[in-house]
Amino acid sequence: MAFSFGKRERYVIENVLQHFKLTIDGTNALKDFIESYFLEDKVSDELFLKIAGIEKKGDNIRRSVILDLHRGSFIPELREGFHSLVEKNDRTLNKIETVSKIISFQKPVIIPELRKDIIKQVDCLVRSAEALNKAVEFLFEDMDRVNEYILLVEKIEHEEDELEAEMIKKLFSTELPLERKMETKEVIVNIGDITDIIEDTSDILEVILLKMSL
Repeated sequence: MAFSFGKRERYVIENVLQHFKLTIDGTNALKDFIESYFLEDKVSDELFLKIAGIEKKGDNIRRSVILDLHRGSFIPELREGFHSLVEKNDRTLNKIETVSKIISFQKPVIIPELRKDIIKQVDCLVRSAEALNKAVEFLFEDMDRVNEYILLVEKIEHEEDELEAEMIKKLFSTELPLERKMETKEVIVNIGDITDIIEDTSDILEVILLKMSL
């Protein structure tokens, strides 16, 4: 089932879809950034700036969407939902940039035993962002398929939670100095926070779906 929108609403929808595509771009850029850091043992300024550029573009789109919503796009019942949806998704972009800053500024020394696990963790981010993007697309194309991808987001978030717990357990079983343990933990936890925000965004999407189905 598809929902019918007017010209003004379709313009907002295009911006919303662009905003969620940026989340895919951002998670992939973060994966490239971390892989490069592990491979070269130094920060890639090019990838760091790419992530910053994605976050800035996301801010611009978010402001445009919110301005159009305040001008009266969508019925009031949906307006608040789309406002919350874009604000929450923007937090994902902000958190991606935060992780890149933590690595760029602190340059944590992460043991090889955890590097592969961190890449797996970031893979969860990419998959989760892709699933959420599909859910948002289907909200405007085929609402009957939205829940399929919301459930996938939840499944990936649970998978990431288990991986994160195992990584922290592994980290604190090593003989590393506490300072190094805490540096690595900060990276792991902040990456995990991104998956949590993506799941929170899918919860907002689920509420919007319910309102559109009434």
